Amino acid sequence: EDKEPNNQATHINVTLAIQDGVPIDYRIRKSFPLNMVLQTFCKVKSLEFKEFVFLLDGQRVLEHQFSHELGMEDGDRIEVVTHLWGGGA
Repeated sequence: EDKEPNNQATHINVTLAIQDGVPIDYRIRKSFPLNMVLQTFCKVKSLEFKEFVFLLDGQRVLEHQFSHELGMEDGDRIEVVTHLWGGGA
């Protein structure tokens, strides 16, 4: 059974979704770096990792972060969007 001493699950289910694409669900360990899941998603979808940003509730998810650092809960959804390069006018 997935229990920590504080009686919280050690895993959560998270969905990664890109616009106009089929979302993919992952079951991840809270202590697992999110970059592994983000890179796996890009590989499965044949996407170039560095061309995308990942958003949780509108906030950017950074590669080095863990789900527990972001307060992620079971069933959260990460949006995968194209990184917009360039400057202002």
